[in-house]
Amino acid sequence: MRRMFAVAVVVLSVVLAPLPATARAGTTYYIDNRAGSNCANGGAGTSPSAPWCDFGPVEPKIFDPGDRVLLARGATWNQMLYLRGTGTAAAPIVLDAYGSGPRPHIRRDGKPLDRAVLMLNPTHWRVSNVDISNAGTGLMVFYNTLGNEGLTLTDISVRDIRGIHHTDTAWPGPAQPIDCGRTNHVYNSAGIEVTGDFAHKFGTDKYAVKGVLLRNIEATGSLAGVSFDWCNGLAAQHVLGGDGSTLVREVVMDGLNLHDNGGPARGCDDTLRLVNLRDALIMNSVVRAGAACRSETGTAGVFIGRVADLQVVNSIFADTPRTGSVDETGFDYETATERVHLRNSLISGNSGPGVSVLAHHGTDDRSLDHQITGNLFVDNGRGNDRVHKGGIARLVSNHKPTGVIAGNLHAEPTGFLHAESGGNFDGFRISGNRQLNSTAEATYAAAAFGVPGSPWGHQHSADGKQWQDLRYDAAAKEFRAGTAPRPVIKQFTQTAEEGSAWSARTWTAPKDGSVHLRGRVLKTELGGDGVVVRITRNGQVIGGPLDIGPRERDGVDVNLDDVPVRRGDVLRFELGSKGDAANDSVSWVPAVGYAPGPEVRWDFTNGRDGWDEAVQLTGKAEGGELRLEATGDDPAVYSPDGLGVDTRALRFVEVRMRNETAGTGMQVYFTTDADQKWADDKQIGAAAVARDAYCTTYRIDVGAHPKWTGTLKRFRVDPANAPGPVKIDSIRLVG
Repeated sequence: MRRMFAVAVVVLSVVLAPLPATARAGTTYYIDNRAGSNCANGGAGTSPSAPWCDFGPVEPKIFDPGDRVLLARGATWNQMLYLRGTGTAAAPIVLDAYGSGPRPHIRRDGKPLDRAVLMLNPTHWRVSNVDISNAGTGLMVFYNTLGNEGLTLTDISVRDIRGIHHTDTAWPGPAQPIDCGRTNHVYNSAGIEVTGDFAHKFGTDKYAVKGVLLRNIEATGSLAGVSFDWCNGLAAQHVLGGDGSTLVREVVMDGLNLHDNGGPARGCDDTLRLVNLRDALIMNSVVRAGAACRSETGTAGVFIGRVADLQVVNSIFADTPRTGSVDETGFDYETATERVHLRNSLISGNSGPGVSVLAHHGTDDRSLDHQITGNLFVDNGRGNDRVHKGGIARLVSNHKPTGVIAGNLHAEPTGFLHAESGGNFDGFRISGNRQLNSTAEATYAAAAFGVPGSPWGHQHSADGKQWQDLRYDAAAKEFRAGTAPRPVIKQFTQTAEEGSAWSARTWTAPKDGSVHLRGRVLKTELGGDGVVVRITRNGQVIGGPLDIGPRERDGVDVNLDDVPVRRGDVLRFELGSKGDAANDSVSWVPAVGYAPGPEVRWDFTNGRDGWDEAVQLTGKAEGGELRLEATGDDPAVYSPDGLGVDTRALRFVEVRMRNETAGTGMQVYFTTDADQKWADDKQIGAAAVARDAYCTTYRIDVGAHPKWTGTLKRFRVDPANAPGPVKIDSIRLVG
């Protein structure tokens, strides 16, 4: 829980519309410092045969509409590129690459105040195809004037951007107090940083920039990936009659890949930090394994505050790690948020809650009219913190957050809805959320994309009846039929072929049962003639068909519950063309999860639940878990006797535990009514994570053992093969 401000929003058609062709009325400048380039800073720089060598000639220039600055592929510079100028919608100013080979690379010295690119008050600029690394701030966009429009950043890679935390640049030396002037209004280091400063108050009809597109941005090894921050936010005192959420408007973030970000640093806060925004869309994006060092003010994959009208859809927010911080959440509704719609995304594996909805910034704060719908929540709260856990956590009640929590799928060992520290869900309408059988039986198509052995496949058909597999192009990270532009299925998106053809993601059922399906379809490009979607089981339509219009950007739900399947059944999530498939790419990421079946469960909330007998283990039930100490390398704890369980109905043992020993293996032994002798011929082992910082669920297929027959009498869990602490959160027998 933090004293910070953040924001996010929904989207206007001008941002999602296809980009017009770049006007060539301006001047093109070339920069190439490689040997043999014949470069000279004293020349005009307007020919690839006589380019400028570096960024020196760029610094004093104010570029005009239609101008282009092109950096040579394969070249590297250690300078800040300073860009100024005002383009127009018809003639934007462009920074891009030319030639062949790897993208141009700006690599600084790794000092906190190093910048790679600095853009001042850009209006109608496009920046594409550049790599940035080793700086305190990567690409910095700074505004100190109002009314700017049109900023497009695409196909940019940033890495190793760090050195500034809460404006402190002195780490690992003594801490510095917050001073926005020290860092030119950069609060935390970020790969892409949008910030600025305004000397005077401005009304809510004013804005710093509107019409922003970020597409295909990768950030790794950095303190933060993308940040709209304004040095921790412009609060109410900067805005007449508002809270600052109008500062940035009409933003689309499509295809962000922000992964494995964090320290070393004084602290790591957030991977995607959104402050002072309104009307925005995040889609087809991954925020994973960020905020990987401790922060006293808390950590999150996504941090939002001073936000209005944000749609987040078809994305992944996962694996915010355990660092000893508060929160450690995937998605943080922090302060002054309105109409934030989190839809049909995968939220999984976070040390703290999947989503935190806070109400601790005072009675004049607010968190209103949110929608958390159609998502897949899996195994959040892995740090097993008493306060920060669950799929969705509601903490503190200094005001009353409101909204809808509906239609989500969840497999959450620490609970789907968790209220703590005075928080409650009184302001939310809660309906239609479906519990799943197991964390191992929940799948999200984008998370399994390209993974060998997954139940997902990718096909196309000329008539919607006869199907052929698409081939995976590892370099392009997509499935396609051949060299034709369509059909293509990517991690989050798909297109069909021309005419009456179809493409489909497929899911093959690994076992008998009943499944729930979730999905939301929206256009990734505005235009075309729209598409048709449907769901089939073994060729028979069970959902749809539904028309998706050429300008559908809010999305259409494609959901089904309690769908019976037999092992080997094929569900197809089919996309059909209406004739012309150009500009008809859609975002659609199905989620599938098995409904609960029979189970026997011990969660130790009321003591040891009959797991009293133990060997080489000491300890007790406390805090809802068995807290044990292994005194040797063959510890074991025994279930209650006389279970009377039909082994045909329950074939998996699931143990959720934190193995803090150095051991790398675990085992399950069992006896039946017909064979009551403990012996190695009735055991099955599994690998375990040594010195684990998290509660990990181990799923052991005892049903695969030939002696798992008849009636189960008793079983035992050998949780480790080395001495040390082991904390068992729960044990289940499941079908």
